[in-house]
Amino acid sequence: MSSSDKFPDWDSFRERPVPFEVRLQAPSSEIRATLEHYSALLNAEQQAREQRLDTEVKVLVQQANNVFHLAKKLARYEKLLAEASLTQVYEALRSEKDEMLDALYKIELNIEDPQGQPFDAVADRIEVQGWLHRPDLTTELVVEVYDPIVTYRGTLVQYGHVVMGAPSKMEAHSLNDYVE
Repeated sequence: MSSSDKFPDWDSFRERPVPFEVRLQAPSSEIRATLEHYSALLNAEQQAREQRLDTEVKVLVQQANNVFHLAKKLARYEKLLAEASLTQVYEALRSEKDEMLDALYKIELNIEDPQGQPFDAVADRIEVQGWLHRPDLTTELVVEVYDPIVTYRGTLVQYGHVVMGAPSKMEAHSLNDYVE
C-alpha cells in the first residue's frame, strides 16, 4: 500500500491569513492595462524623440544663419578682397559656403533671403524688427535682413527678422484707406 492510498486528514489543516486582498480581473481589463502601459512607454519615447529632433533642428537653423551671414559678408567684401589681391581667398571661402549650403539643401533645410521683397509677399514668414521711412521708396519692402527665413522639409522653422522700408510721406488718400 502506498502513501497515496491514505487520504490526508483535512481537519489538521487550518486557514491562513492572506497578506493582501486578491482581486481577480477579467482578461479584457488585464489586456487594457498592459496596452495602456505600453502606450505610455511609446508616448514617452515619441516625446523624447521629438525633443531630440527639436534640438537638432535648432542646431541646423543656427548653421543656416551662420551660412547666410557668411554669404552676406562675402558679397560685401568681394571687391575689397579682389583689390587686395585676395581673390583666391575669396574663391576658397565662397566654395566652402556653397558646399555648406548644398549640405543644408540636401536635408531639405532651405534658406530664403527676403531682401527687397514686398511686405505682402513675406508678411506671414517674417518678424518686423523696425521700420525705415525713405523718400526713394514707393512701397513697403524689406530693406535689411538680420536673419533669413528658414524652412525644414517645407515647414517654417524660423521667421525672418527684418527691417521694413516704407515711403517717407503717405499721400492723404492712402491714409484714408486705413481709417474707417
